[in-house]
Amino acid sequence: MASKTGAAERHEWPYLLAVGVGPLRFGMTVEEVVEAAEMLGRTTVSDCVRNHAIFTPTWKAEVHGRGVPLSPPM
Repeated sequence: MASKTGAAERHEWPYLLAVGVGPLRFGMTVEEVVEAAEMLGRTTVSDCVRNHAIFTPTWKAEVHGRGVPLSPPM
């Protein structure tokens, strides 16, 4: 879907309740997420800080579309 003047084109991903969003599915490994996301562009993965010791490790995956300039974090 193309946005209004000057905005980058965005992909629309379907959401399936309790299944996933677009090519991402609940329960995927980090490697599976990176493989699915790399079809859209450059992907980087990093650890997220855990606030509580009882939670499992959390990962942050960033996907930068090909030919799309990086935008500042919000």
